[in-house]
Amino acid sequence: MRRFLFWGVWALVMLCCCCTGNQVYDHYQNVPISGWDKADVLSYDVAALRDSGWYATDLGLRMNNMYPFLSVTMVVSQAVYHPDDAGKKEQDIQPLMVKNDTINCSLRDDNGKVKGRGIIFYQYHYHVSAMKLQQGDSLHITVRHIMKREILPGLSDIGISMRRMMK
Repeated sequence: MRRFLFWGVWALVMLCCCCTGNQVYDHYQNVPISGWDKADVLSYDVAALRDSGWYATDLGLRMNNMYPFLSVTMVVSQAVYHPDDAGKKEQDIQPLMVKNDTINCSLRDDNGKVKGRGIIFYQYHYHVSAMKLQQGDSLHITVRHIMKREILPGLSDIGISMRRMMK
């Protein structure tokens, strides 16, 4: 009985810890909490996809109470590259498709109450887009803010995640 219980618990732990589901990419980059400069563009590289299908891209961000506005507006650019470009010189490779999305991320309600989850730092997730991609496609994703203020204090991390959508 003890042996069965041990292996049952072990299998449950492995199932919970090892499965990533349909997540194919999830990466955050730090930005200076003292201020993210408008000229600083964050880059994310998604390796070649194993399967064709529909993929959802999400934007994640973390902030603290130093952020002075109710929202932040960002541009997410996704350049899709196809494996047919293998062996070409880097300057000769052109993206198969470039998709630009402008995301207005609402961070607080009209009364200034934080909408995110957390205590000192607040976490947010926003859907960016859904794209049909082919097996072997890779992506280069960039994120930048387009606020009027040049330097935005209070943001600490900006992330991109991608997941394969169910059929």
